[in-house]
Amino acid sequence: MVYGRFRAWRDAGVCTALLEGVIAEADRQRKTDLSLVSASCTTARVHHDAAGMSIGEEVMDAG
Repeated sequence: MVYGRFRAWRDAGVCTALLEGVIAEADRQRKTDLSLVSASCTTARVHHDAAGMSIGEEVMDAG
């Protein structure tokens, strides 16, 4: 049941909207620190552009 709910939210874009909302709010408060972003060695992830994610230039330049 939990996985089904997660999958439905993921497919509806809820996860992406939440993440983008948190990033936008942190940027609005000037609390964006992309130096805290890290990669986990337990998974292999593609670059955000390859995954279809788009981050505004103002977010990437913040910090």
